[in-house]
Amino acid sequence: MHGRSATSSKSGLGVVRGGASGSTARGTTNVQAHDLYLRGLGQWQVRREDELRAAKESFERAIAADPRFPRAGVVSRSAMR
Repeated sequence: MHGRSATSSKSGLGVVRGGASGSTARGTTNVQAHDLYLRGLGQWQVRREDELRAAKESFERAIAADPRFPRAGVVSRSAMR
């Protein structure tokens, strides 16, 4: 890996690859929670009723995967306003 740590951070994503499950100041180290969060963002941006419901479910699943993932909680609460 030439001087790189096995636990490196993806810039701007808030996911630490290779780390233990849990939250960081920027996001989550739980890859499943982060993937669900990104899926929810994509669904939410479509703005159709069915996609908004799917987005809410994705955000809720992200929170279930990492209850301390702050971005998923904030977006989930604001997505259905």
